[in-house]
Amino acid sequence: MALAGINLLATPGLGTILAGRFFSGLFQLAAAGAGFLLIMKWFYGLFQTLVDASGAAPSWEWELGVLLFVIGWLGSLWSSVNLVRVASVNEITTPPKLDGSAG
Repeated sequence: MALAGINLLATPGLGTILAGRFFSGLFQLAAAGAGFLLIMKWFYGLFQTLVDASGAAPSWEWELGVLLFVIGWLGSLWSSVNLVRVASVNEITTPPKLDGSAG
């Protein structure tokens, strides 16, 4: 559950990488990171436009940025659901005894 929380609420792809699924997590992290950077680049261009009163920030940057971030986040949602399903299958039915005795 902690890895799913990291994946969905903090950084898409990081929980997947920590779960041992390196390549899919790296793809999710790269897509979300590239989307975030494009959105920040658009914000910077918009700010410069407002300060200089010249031209307009290109709209394709925020559109592509949102699309990439959503792709990364949906990939991490898919991975998180899969991680929780696998974890619930491997659930221990009885807790181990703390005194170390068998049974």
